[in-house]
Amino acid sequence: MPYNRAMTNLDIILPFAFPPAEHAKDLLDALQAPGLASLLAKASLQQHHDSAPFNPALPHECWLSQDEENSPPVAHLLMQKLGLTTQEGHWFVMQPANLHIARDHLVLTDCRDLLLTESESRELFALAKPLLTESGMTLEYGHPNMWFLRADQWQTLRTCTPDVVCGHNIDVWLPRGEGEREWRKIQNELQMVWHTSAINEKREAEGKPRINTVWLWGGASHKQTASAGCALLVDSLLQQNQPQHLRTQKSFVDFQTAQQDQVETQTVLLDQLIPSALHADWASWLSAYAELDQTWFAPLAASLREGQIKKISLYLSDTDRLQHWQITALSMRKFWVKDSLKRLAP
Repeated sequence: MPYNRAMTNLDIILPFAFPPAEHAKDLLDALQAPGLASLLAKASLQQHHDSAPFNPALPHECWLSQDEENSPPVAHLLMQKLGLTTQEGHWFVMQPANLHIARDHLVLTDCRDLLLTESESRELFALAKPLLTESGMTLEYGHPNMWFLRADQWQTLRTCTPDVVCGHNIDVWLPRGEGEREWRKIQNELQMVWHTSAINEKREAEGKPRINTVWLWGGASHKQTASAGCALLVDSLLQQNQPQHLRTQKSFVDFQTAQQDQVETQTVLLDQLIPSALHADWASWLSAYAELDQTWFAPLAASLREGQIKKISLYLSDTDRLQHWQITALSMRKFWVKDSLKRLAP
């Protein structure tokens, strides 16, 4: 592989890299990731950050957006990526969603599981838009799983990302602050309109989740400049909301080949473990991890040994913490250090 000056330093963000404590031993015994084992064994810990309870986003989302007070401000950038004319005002991402009952509370289903078609989404959108118009707001369609709501008066509203809420009681994650009462009223009216929709009857008959709510997050002003971290989150969101057969997963070789900007440090978000972890599907998590090792971590370890990359920073996270590990070409020469994944243990 030819040396590429653009690859001098590489930052890798790997959400849900850590196994849950209750299954850690069994999962780490089963995990086939020799490339990552080689990198981690020779890495030095630079930072350990524990998330505050009920953060508005997952640790890697907070780190990329550099904000632990609100969900990442991605609405304008998403609109731009989806071909919508970027408009003035404060916009939110408004995602059609499913709530299911778990004992005595409501839980948000992973929005990736909705299998919402273009025609279904547009019909639901047509039912929703008059409600928002009556409230003096603007609703725009962008994607079957992503609509956009302009609410200039809600600039201080605290919202949470769907992934940090997924699988939890939604009560503590609902929007808080100026506009929260108005939003809940709109949300309740929307739920009633959709409850008897023929679309939901048809989806239920097909074994698909009902679309019985919307999730609001990602508020951003047209005056904000999207950060590089938010751009990575947007690309990940668009990719993961594609139908399975249209999703593409780049390897390290693909990524290196595509680099044109001669910059000192490149940053990559590897999001393949997220859906498996959110569903607690640990067999799928092991499989996705093994594939990542073949396509990313093993080639990265080889590139470090050969001096093609000088330094790699690994940002590993789960729902509660984020750790920054650093590996250099020099540290990879520690032949006496045994490769191991034990640093992934709780």
